[in-house]
Amino acid sequence: MAPGSAAARSRASLAAAQAMPIIAEDDSVPPAVPKRSASRRAGKPLTTPATVFNYNYMPNSRTPSSTIPSSSSDGTMPDRKPEVNNHHLEALRKQEWVARRGGWYKIMIITFLVVAAIIGLAVGLTLGLRKENSSSSTTDPTPLSTLFPAGNYTLSTALSSLTTSCSSSPQTWRCYPYTLYSPSLAPSSNASTATFFWTITPKTSWSYTISSTPNPFAPSFADIPLTLHDPNQYTEHFTFNFSLRHSSVVEGQLAPSSTTATTTCWFNSTVMAVTLWTRMRADFPAGIEGVNVPVGGTGSDGGFATWPFRVEVRQTQLGGEGVPDCRDPAGGKVGGGDLGGDGECGCFYRNYELGDGRSGNATTGATNSVVSTTGTAAGTRSTSVTSAKTSGTSSASSGRVTGRASSGVSRIAPVGG
Repeated sequence: MAPGSAAARSRASLAAAQAMPIIAEDDSVPPAVPKRSASRRAGKPLTTPATVFNYNYMPNSRTPSSTIPSSSSDGTMPDRKPEVNNHHLEALRKQEWVARRGGWYKIMIITFLVVAAIIGLAVGLTLGLRKENSSSSTTDPTPLSTLFPAGNYTLSTALSSLTTSCSSSPQTWRCYPYTLYSPSLAPSSNASTATFFWTITPKTSWSYTISSTPNPFAPSFADIPLTLHDPNQYTEHFTFNFSLRHSSVVEGQLAPSSTTATTTCWFNSTVMAVTLWTRMRADFPAGIEGVNVPVGGTGSDGGFATWPFRVEVRQTQLGGEGVPDCRDPAGGKVGGGDLGGDGECGCFYRNYELGDGRSGNATTGATNSVVSTTGTAAGTRSTSVTSAKTSGTSSASSGRVTGRASSGVSRIAPVGG
């Protein structure tokens, strides 16, 4: 093919392409996509539930409407902002909050738990504060157990006198240690000493009870109230009393009709009355004047402390029907009614005013009422009794009776064993 012919064809093709129809366009632009309204939720339709826009009828009111402005001069659409009542919008938000959390029943449960926690906290704080106030008001800075006269004490006395008028046979009434006090006897070997081991327990800062230690040879009692007399005076003292069964063992033939060699006589309505002074000092046994007042109620070795003040103990029995009640070892009655008397039998112990040898009956501030009743164990003793009637009194001598208490301390048993 000739070169000229190819160039001619190319020009012809270009002329044909330029002859295609021309598409006419104007200067206007398409409308813009409207922006999402701030009141619309993602994924939710624009139309809200009918229940939200449940408007109440109001006379002369206009129906709410949304106004969509016309296109601007440049052909774009402005953002549409529906005019919605704020009250209904808030209601919508509340219902959506409830729906997201599972409904009203969950809200009620949460509310109940919160109220219960508040009530429990209030009750707990009230009870705790009340208990704290109560405990602080009853707290004593000094323990009651360390205040005198509380504590464990050894009370040493001497048998100062005795009477046997309640029986026609003086030997039926005997008083431990069976020997009257005599100033001629050396204090270290005084056979008239009777020692008591008692415990005083505080109940309040001003009231106390007293108990004996376990001892089968001594009068036994427990938790008897102490009565205070003459408080805050030099004569201040405590008293207490109780009833017991006093017993005496008689060796030999007691009555002409008796065939037994040993007889036990019981005095079933004996009254034991005790006075404990708290300021007046004792003068028996020797050296008692130098004993310090026990503060903690215990001795220097942790045992029983010495009671340095005056003590008076009285055991008395009035005569009458059935006094004394004497029995042989088999339990048979001895003497019938021939052993009774109309007077009073008594054992009198004290630890003061003994130096002059006086043996008259000591006075006591004890009351006559009986606080409690207890008995004593009657031990079988082998004694050698020598009785002599002198000025209406009877004296007997025998070996010393000793016992061992639970504390492991050897002690002399007072009368009544």
